[in-house]
Amino acid sequence: MIDEDLIAPGSALPDNRPEEARKNDYKDEEVMPPAGAGEVVPFKNKRITKLTATVFNQWYVGSCVPHGFLTALEYEGIITKDELKSQLRAYRKRSNYPGEGSIAVDMWDKIRGGVSPLADAPTKERMTEAQAAAMPLVLGDPVLKDRFNYYNITDYNRIPEYVAAGKAIPVFFYATKSEWSREYVRLIEPNLNIHDAYVRHCITLVPKGDFTEDGIKYLTVHDSAAFGNRHLRYMPLDFLLKRCYYAGRAESKQPPVPVEPPVVDRIPDVACKLNDRGEAVLALQRFLFDDGKLAAQHVTGFYGPLTAKAVLWYQLSRWQKFKSTIPELLELKGESWGPQSINSLT
Repeated sequence: MIDEDLIAPGSALPDNRPEEARKNDYKDEEVMPPAGAGEVVPFKNKRITKLTATVFNQWYVGSCVPHGFLTALEYEGIITKDELKSQLRAYRKRSNYPGEGSIAVDMWDKIRGGVSPLADAPTKERMTEAQAAAMPLVLGDPVLKDRFNYYNITDYNRIPEYVAAGKAIPVFFYATKSEWSREYVRLIEPNLNIHDAYVRHCITLVPKGDFTEDGIKYLTVHDSAAFGNRHLRYMPLDFLLKRCYYAGRAESKQPPVPVEPPVVDRIPDVACKLNDRGEAVLALQRFLFDDGKLAAQHVTGFYGPLTAKAVLWYQLSRWQKFKSTIPELLELKGESWGPQSINSLT
């Protein structure tokens, strides 16, 4: 007997797991369009010369960490300037305030429960999901944290895509004081180890702050610490890729503004599968959007778990046209758009 719930519109793929278990099912690449999809091209913006978000000196707020993440929330429009100021002042008075002149690792000690910073400084290899999830919640404010979702960026090469698309990115990096005191930051000690770095710091990459100057690709930095008397500086891409050890991004929990993908220009008659990219995937995603199976913001040209879920939903809703049985379709998880799926279109 066929379970009608499996093929009913809107309930083809029931998922009764809690939200915590579901939110990491998909890759970041399915949420923001990759540069190759034509939506954004990094390093094509003009150089930013003035910061538009709130600037605080980190010695006043106690740590660069809350400043970095809250500044990103302000750029994203999730909190206002007044809320940012209020949150930072509240943090400054908390009993777990780490002390004057704190650096990023001090906050990590609080999150990690007192681990020695030099014995176990955070690196991208040691970073855990739980630690990353704790970072934007350091203020312990349930009203604030309920207003946004937070995602890790594990592929640092993709950071310029997010910046070019208008996202503010909190970034952890390490440097020498001389490297980070410059307006145009540069690598002076290319073999510097995080344990030996004087600067271990959290900053915010400014939305659309990507530009190219004299052939060098730069990202604009909003800084809470006035190294070299600067709160605005420019980080070369090679510096970011060499010295970054954590990056993330936030998005409002408010319903996103609908994004209309390109009109379906042809049926998805080319086979593709999980982790594929390109025009065949875009054609499939546009079809799935038109069929009500995939949200517009996920038409990115990348076949990830969200697209697979939509494919399976489509397959189950038209199971009569498939040689495979419903249990067999479920076993395949929508991870392939092949001959049976293409033939079902006719």
